[in-house]
Amino acid sequence: MTSPPDIDEGVGCRPGALAGFALLAGALIVGGVGLWLVTQHGFGLALFYAAAPVSALLGVLGGGLPVAWPLDLATWVVAGVLAGSWSYRSGRPVWMTTTVIGIAALAYGFVMSTFVEIGSR
Repeated sequence: MTSPPDIDEGVGCRPGALAGFALLAGALIVGGVGLWLVTQHGFGLALFYAAAPVSALLGVLGGGLPVAWPLDLATWVVAGVLAGSWSYRSGRPVWMTTTVIGIAALAYGFVMSTFVEIGSR
């Protein structure tokens, strides 16, 4: 583990870039599989909503299957930069921070897809 930097030192861009790339790659893979499952087989909405948090919110509020990919990608980039900054300042590994965010995103996707199921009854 690294020691926390001095206030004057600032945060490097490597942890933010690494976390952003990891979250973005994971979101693209999970979102692609989820979208394919929804359109081809009728299930997998939780995976799509886990990878596309803004689309999930719009889907719960407005119905249907919205794909707001620019906002979803921007959300993951911002989350990656914040996760990298936090892991750098706290001395935790980047993989640990991105894993926690990924698990939280899956939980968010399952909750949002449950709201859609409840609303469709």
